[in-house]
Amino acid sequence: MAWTYIAHRGNTNTKVNGNSISVSPSANLAVGTIAIVRCVADNIGTTDGESGEHTVSDSKANTWTKIREQRRSSGGVPADGVTASIWISQISVAILVADTITLTLSSPVDAKAIGIEEFSVAAGNGITVQSHAGASLSGTFTPSVSLSITEGLYLWIGHLGEQCGADSYTQDTDYLPVGGEPFQTTGGGATTNVASRLGYRTATLASDEFKPTVGVQRQYAIALAAILETAPGNDRRAMVTWAEFEVPDAPVPAPSVGRRLNKKRGHDRLLDI
Repeated sequence: MAWTYIAHRGNTNTKVNGNSISVSPSANLAVGTIAIVRCVADNIGTTDGESGEHTVSDSKANTWTKIREQRRSSGGVPADGVTASIWISQISVAILVADTITLTLSSPVDAKAIGIEEFSVAAGNGITVQSHAGASLSGTFTPSVSLSITEGLYLWIGHLGEQCGADSYTQDTDYLPVGGEPFQTTGGGATTNVASRLGYRTATLASDEFKPTVGVQRQYAIALAAILETAPGNDRRAMVTWAEFEVPDAPVPAPSVGRRLNKKRGHDRLLDI
């Protein structure tokens, strides 16, 4: 197994009201590449927890799987918090620098941002999002989320979406930073801006916690996921031998005069002679 972080592949943000935002990768994303897209935007819904406000697609029609989408609403009104999501795709049609990856929202919002991270696995291998967890928080300098799972070797992805200004941020010491940090909207007060932070590690664990440290207490939507690298399945049908189909000889009538018994593996046949 060979999870490898390749590079940050670009991000963009806007505070122009609308229901979509697109980014083009800074380098071509080849077939087989593992692309992780992270999104952050003003919240649309007004309750904490998992949400369904975000959709990710690209101009080459690759399949994108939502890893986790988490919403934080501080006072029960739109844009009083943040919604953050992370998505993954094993690229089947190359995404070139002239192509786009787009976040579409269920309703128009002001602040929104999207960014791309490129990973790789061993040639021919696939991926499975094994499990994920999220939390909606405020009033802490150490937002955190924990995940328990069957022990295995996973790529662990921690994602923090937050309302923020020019706040300091310290990565969880067990997690590695990615490039392009931070990416966020700017201008106006801190509560009108959103930011995305990401960390990753590859480790054989049955549980973990993602717990970065921030400089100012804000509104947070935080998530942690475990992603499994999978080798191609062996087709057992190609390995079957005749011995596996051996069956006991069934009783047969004694051969009559002028005939003899022709024994075959797993069956009998009488031949005229």
